[in-house]
Amino acid sequence: MKSVFKNCLLRITSIIRPKKVLLIFVGDLVLECLNEKYDTWRKECDMLFIHTDMSQAKMYQRFKKLKHLYIGDDDFRNTCGKREFEEGESYVDKNSDKILKELNKHKKKKIILISTLRYSSACGITTSLFSYLHDKGYYASVIGIKPFAFEGKSAFENYNKAIEVMDLWKDKITIIEPCDKSYNSFFISQILNTIIDSINNTIRTNRFDENCKYYSII
Repeated sequence: MKSVFKNCLLRITSIIRPKKVLLIFVGDLVLECLNEKYDTWRKECDMLFIHTDMSQAKMYQRFKKLKHLYIGDDDFRNTCGKREFEEGESYVDKNSDKILKELNKHKKKKIILISTLRYSSACGITTSLFSYLHDKGYYASVIGIKPFAFEGKSAFENYNKAIEVMDLWKDKITIIEPCDKSYNSFFISQILNTIIDSINNTIRTNRFDENCKYYSII
């Protein structure tokens, strides 16, 4: 009975106090943050996971308020699909109607796009989606995660290509540079703190921080 009442209260509160932020996640690494902040963010934000792998998406089904939007190929539903940068761009282009239909539910929200900029298709999806959002008049910002040094030349080529494409809106981009040599709890806290700052800036001022630039968290 208490849980029913609590859910009703949350629903009424969301109607009275509309959410101002839509978090869009691209890539599974950023979703690790939900293990820490899901209960808080679901009250403050709407959340959308754009992906190309149905088997990967199953790992996050417990997050009931995280909407899933599949944009991959029917022939690769349980893999990450084709991994080229250009293929990532084409996923957005092929599914533009589906994406726009979902975005139309969030017309008055500021959008924070959170992505790991290391896999080629994820980089292509992120850059194409970010351009698409601005072309459609949405106020969008990007939090991008730079590859670790050990991830190799290919990861950095993808990253650099994504940064080059998004350079037109570089004042809306925040880059997290790993300052450790491995993926660990400290790195998760880096991502969390950056997302929290972006959400708080948006809720507090109803706009994104105009001074948002490239920077490293140390």
